[in-house]
Amino acid sequence: MKQISVIGCGRWGTFLGWYVAKYCDVQTVLLYGMESSHTYQELKSTRRNEYLSLSDNMLLTSDIAEALKNEFIIISISCQNLRQLAKQINEYNVENKTFLLAMKGLEEPSAEILADVFLSEIKQKIHVATLGGPGHVEDYVRRVPSAAVIDSYEPETIDYVIKFMQSDLIRFYYGTDIVGNQGPERRRDSEKPRRDKEDKIARRRMDAHHPRRRARDIFQQPRRDGLSARRRKLRILRRGIPL
Repeated sequence: MKQISVIGCGRWGTFLGWYVAKYCDVQTVLLYGMESSHTYQELKSTRRNEYLSLSDNMLLTSDIAEALKNEFIIISISCQNLRQLAKQINEYNVENKTFLLAMKGLEEPSAEILADVFLSEIKQKIHVATLGGPGHVEDYVRRVPSAAVIDSYEPETIDYVIKFMQSDLIRFYYGTDIVGNQGPERRRDSEKPRRDKEDKIARRRMDAHHPRRRARDIFQQPRRDGLSARRRKLRILRRGIPL
Protein backbone atom coordinates (compact mmCIF):
# COMPACT_ATOMS: atom_id res chain seq x y z
CA MET A 1 0.00 0.00 0.00
CA LYS A 2 1.39 3.38 -0.98
CA GLN A 3 -0.24 5.67 1.60
CA ILE A 4 -2.86 5.56 4.37
CA SER A 5 -4.47 8.30 6.46
CA VAL A 6 -5.06 8.74 10.16
CA ILE A 7 -7.73 11.22 11.26
CA GLY A 8 -6.98 12.40 14.78
CA CYS A 9 -3.58 13.42 16.10
CA GLY A 10 -4.11 12.73 19.80
CA ARG A 11 -2.09 10.22 21.75
CA TRP A 12 -3.71 7.12 20.25
CA GLY A 13 -4.11 8.44 16.72
CA THR A 14 -0.48 9.58 16.56
CA PHE A 15 0.68 6.23 17.88
CA LEU A 16 -1.34 4.30 15.28
CA GLY A 17 0.18 6.45 12.54
CA TRP A 18 3.64 5.77 13.97
CA TYR A 19 2.88 2.06 14.24
CA VAL A 20 1.68 1.73 10.64
CA ALA A 21 4.61 3.79 9.35
CA LYS A 22 7.09 1.61 11.21
CA TYR A 23 5.62 -1.90 11.16
CA CYS A 24 3.26 -2.14 8.17
CA ASP A 25 3.83 -2.35 4.45
CA VAL A 26 3.17 1.30 3.58
CA GLN A 27 5.29 4.07 2.11
CA THR A 28 3.81 7.10 3.88
CA VAL A 29 1.25 7.88 6.58
CA LEU A 30 -0.79 11.07 6.37
CA LEU A 31 -1.75 12.32 9.84
CA TYR A 32 -4.70 14.73 9.91
CA GLY A 33 -5.42 17.28 12.61
CA MET A 34 -7.27 20.57 12.84
CA GLU A 35 -5.24 23.78 12.78
CA SER A 36 -6.92 24.85 16.01
CA SER A 37 -5.71 21.70 17.77
CA HIS A 38 -2.92 22.21 20.30
CA THR A 39 -1.59 18.69 19.70
CA TYR A 40 -1.50 19.26 15.94
CA GLN A 41 0.46 22.49 16.35
CA GLU A 42 2.88 20.75 18.71
CA LEU A 43 3.46 17.93 16.23
CA LYS A 44 3.82 20.43 13.41
CA SER A 45 6.51 22.41 15.22
CA THR A 46 8.40 19.65 17.05
CA ARG A 47 7.34 16.44 15.24
CA ARG A 48 6.96 14.70 18.57
CA ASN A 49 4.66 14.35 21.56
CA GLU A 50 5.25 13.10 25.11
CA TYR A 51 5.47 9.47 23.94
CA LEU A 52 7.17 9.33 20.54
CA SER A 53 8.76 11.13 17.61
CA LEU A 54 7.16 11.06 14.18
CA SER A 55 8.83 8.81 11.64
CA ASP A 56 10.33 10.33 8.51
CA ASN A 57 7.56 8.79 6.40
CA MET A 58 4.81 10.50 8.42
CA LEU A 59 3.27 13.63 6.91
CA LEU A 60 0.98 16.16 8.58
CA THR A 61 -2.05 17.85 7.06
CA SER A 62 -5.00 19.95 8.18
CA ASP A 63 -6.87 19.40 4.90
CA ILE A 64 -9.61 16.81 5.40
CA ALA A 65 -10.09 16.43 1.64
CA GLU A 66 -6.44 15.40 1.27
CA ALA A 67 -6.76 12.90 4.12
CA LEU A 68 -9.81 11.29 2.48
CA LYS A 69 -8.04 10.59 -0.81
CA ASN A 70 -6.45 7.39 0.52
CA GLU A 71 -8.20 4.03 0.39
CA PHE A 72 -7.48 3.04 4.00
CA ILE A 73 -8.32 5.54 6.74
CA ILE A 74 -7.94 5.15 10.51
CA ILE A 75 -10.13 7.36 12.71
CA SER A 76 -9.14 8.10 16.30
CA ILE A 77 -11.14 10.95 17.81
CA SER A 78 -13.54 11.46 20.71
CA CYS A 79 -16.43 9.07 20.24
CA GLN A 80 -18.94 11.87 20.90
CA ASN A 81 -17.61 13.76 17.86
CA LEU A 82 -17.82 10.84 15.43
CA ARG A 83 -21.28 11.61 14.06
CA GLN A 84 -20.28 15.17 13.19
CA LEU A 85 -17.13 13.90 11.46
CA ALA A 86 -19.12 11.27 9.56
CA LYS A 87 -21.47 13.94 8.21
CA GLN A 88 -18.44 15.90 7.04
CA ILE A 89 -16.87 12.83 5.42
CA ASN A 90 -20.11 12.06 3.58
CA GLU A 91 -19.69 15.28 1.62
CA TYR A 92 -16.72 13.71 -0.19
CA ASN A 93 -16.46 10.70 -2.47
CA VAL A 94 -15.43 7.83 -0.18
CA GLU A 95 -17.04 5.02 -2.15
CA ASN A 96 -15.50 1.58 -1.33
CA LYS A 97 -12.93 3.03 1.06
CA THR A 98 -12.07 1.19 4.29
CA PHE A 99 -12.37 2.96 7.65
CA LEU A 100 -10.94 1.62 10.90
CA LEU A 101 -12.58 3.13 14.00
CA ALA A 102 -9.86 3.09 16.64
CA MET A 103 -11.82 4.18 19.69
CA LYS A 104 -14.31 2.65 22.09
CA GLY A 105 -17.46 3.78 23.79
CA LEU A 106 -21.10 4.51 23.10
CA GLU A 107 -22.59 7.66 21.68
CA GLU A 108 -24.64 9.71 24.12
CA PRO A 109 -27.56 9.93 24.49
CA SER A 110 -28.42 7.42 21.72
CA ALA A 111 -26.29 4.62 23.28
CA GLU A 112 -25.40 3.47 19.75
CA ILE A 113 -22.12 1.72 19.06
CA LEU A 114 -19.70 3.75 16.97
CA ALA A 115 -19.83 1.50 13.92
CA ASP A 116 -23.59 2.03 13.67
CA VAL A 117 -23.22 5.78 14.17
CA PHE A 118 -20.67 5.99 11.37
CA LEU A 119 -22.59 3.80 8.94
CA SER A 120 -25.83 5.68 9.54
CA GLU A 121 -24.28 8.98 8.42
CA ILE A 122 -22.26 7.77 5.42
CA LYS A 123 -24.72 7.38 2.55
CA GLN A 124 -22.17 5.59 0.36
CA LYS A 125 -20.91 2.04 0.14
CA ILE A 126 -17.95 1.81 2.51
CA HIS A 127 -16.22 -0.82 4.63
CA VAL A 128 -15.99 -0.25 8.38
CA ALA A 129 -13.94 -2.13 10.97
CA THR A 130 -13.34 -1.46 14.65
CA LEU A 131 -10.21 -1.80 16.78
CA GLY A 132 -10.32 -2.88 20.40
CA GLY A 133 -7.76 -4.17 22.86
CA PRO A 134 -5.97 -3.73 26.18
CA GLY A 135 -2.81 -2.10 24.79
CA HIS A 136 -1.46 1.30 25.87
CA VAL A 137 0.79 3.72 24.02
CA GLU A 138 3.43 3.93 26.76
CA ASP A 139 3.85 0.15 26.62
CA TYR A 140 3.95 -0.12 22.83
CA VAL A 141 6.64 2.53 22.37
CA ARG A 142 8.78 0.52 24.83
CA ARG A 143 8.27 -2.47 22.50
CA VAL A 144 6.04 -4.36 24.94
CA PRO A 145 3.97 -6.70 22.72
CA SER A 146 0.23 -7.04 23.17
CA ALA A 147 -2.91 -8.15 21.37
CA ALA A 148 -5.92 -6.42 19.85
CA VAL A 149 -9.17 -7.37 18.14
CA ILE A 150 -10.43 -6.27 14.73
CA ASP A 151 -14.16 -6.57 14.22
CA SER A 152 -16.63 -5.71 11.48
CA TYR A 153 -19.99 -6.66 10.04
CA GLU A 154 -18.01 -7.91 7.01
CA PRO A 155 -15.63 -10.87 7.57
CA GLU A 156 -13.62 -9.94 4.48
CA THR A 157 -12.98 -6.48 5.94
CA ILE A 158 -11.65 -8.04 9.15
CA ASP A 159 -9.33 -10.23 7.10
CA TYR A 160 -8.13 -7.27 5.01
CA VAL A 161 -7.34 -5.07 8.03
CA ILE A 162 -5.60 -7.81 10.01
CA LYS A 163 -3.37 -8.86 7.12
CA PHE A 164 -2.34 -5.24 6.63
CA MET A 165 -1.69 -4.34 10.29
CA GLN A 166 -0.32 -7.60 11.72
CA SER A 167 3.15 -7.45 13.29
CA ASP A 168 5.30 -8.87 16.09
CA LEU A 169 4.43 -5.91 18.31
CA ILE A 170 0.64 -6.22 18.07
CA ARG A 171 -1.03 -9.54 17.39
CA PHE A 172 -4.46 -8.92 15.89
CA TYR A 173 -7.30 -11.40 16.29
CA TYR A 174 -10.57 -11.88 14.44
CA GLY A 175 -13.50 -10.43 16.35
CA THR A 176 -16.91 -12.05 16.56
CA ASP A 177 -18.74 -9.53 18.76
CA ILE A 178 -18.71 -6.03 17.31
CA VAL A 179 -21.13 -4.77 19.98
CA GLY A 180 -19.05 -6.08 22.89
CA ASN A 181 -15.78 -4.89 21.37
CA GLN A 182 -17.15 -1.35 21.06
CA GLY A 183 -18.03 -1.06 24.75
CA PRO A 184 -16.37 1.55 27.00
CA GLU A 185 -12.77 0.77 27.82
CA ARG A 186 -11.81 -0.07 31.39
CA ARG A 187 -9.34 2.10 33.20
CA ARG A 188 -5.87 0.62 33.36
CA ASP A 189 -4.38 -0.87 36.54
CA SER A 190 -2.04 2.10 37.04
CA GLU A 191 -5.12 4.11 38.07
CA LYS A 192 -6.04 1.60 40.82
CA PRO A 193 -4.08 3.29 43.67
CA ARG A 194 -5.79 6.59 42.93
CA ARG A 195 -9.21 4.94 42.80
CA ASP A 196 -8.54 3.09 46.06
CA LYS A 197 -7.57 6.36 47.73
CA GLU A 198 -10.73 8.08 46.48
CA ASP A 199 -12.86 5.18 47.70
CA LYS A 200 -11.17 5.27 51.10
CA ILE A 201 -11.85 8.99 51.46
CA ALA A 202 -15.48 8.49 50.48
CA ARG A 203 -15.90 5.72 53.05
CA ARG A 204 -14.39 7.93 55.75
CA ARG A 205 -16.84 10.71 54.93
CA MET A 206 -19.76 8.31 55.14
CA ASP A 207 -18.54 6.75 58.39
CA ALA A 208 -18.03 10.15 59.96
CA HIS A 209 -21.81 10.59 60.07
CA HIS A 210 -22.49 7.17 61.57
CA PRO A 211 -23.42 7.36 65.30
CA ARG A 212 -21.53 4.21 66.24
CA ARG A 213 -18.39 5.50 64.56
CA ARG A 214 -18.65 8.82 66.44
CA ALA A 215 -19.10 7.03 69.76
CA ARG A 216 -16.07 4.83 69.12
CA ASP A 217 -13.95 7.85 68.20
CA ILE A 218 -14.95 9.69 71.37
CA PHE A 219 -14.38 6.64 73.55
CA GLN A 220 -10.93 5.88 72.07
CA GLN A 221 -9.52 9.39 71.88
CA PRO A 222 -6.54 10.21 74.18
CA ARG A 223 -7.37 11.15 77.79
CA ARG A 224 -6.39 14.78 77.35
CA ASP A 225 -9.21 16.11 79.52
CA GLY A 226 -8.44 13.79 82.44
CA LEU A 227 -11.69 11.83 82.13
CA SER A 228 -11.62 8.15 82.91
CA ALA A 229 -12.92 5.58 80.45
CA ARG A 230 -16.00 5.03 82.62
CA ARG A 231 -16.85 8.74 82.70
CA ARG A 232 -16.33 8.95 78.95
CA LYS A 233 -18.76 6.10 78.49
CA LEU A 234 -21.33 7.83 80.68
CA ARG A 235 -20.93 11.04 78.70
CA ILE A 236 -21.56 9.16 75.46
CA LEU A 237 -24.66 7.47 76.88
CA ARG A 238 -26.06 10.80 78.07
CA ARG A 239 -25.72 12.10 74.49
CA GLY A 240 -27.86 9.22 73.33
CA ILE A 241 -25.21 7.80 71.02
CA PRO A 242 -25.28 3.96 70.87
CA LEU A 243 -22.04 2.12 71.43
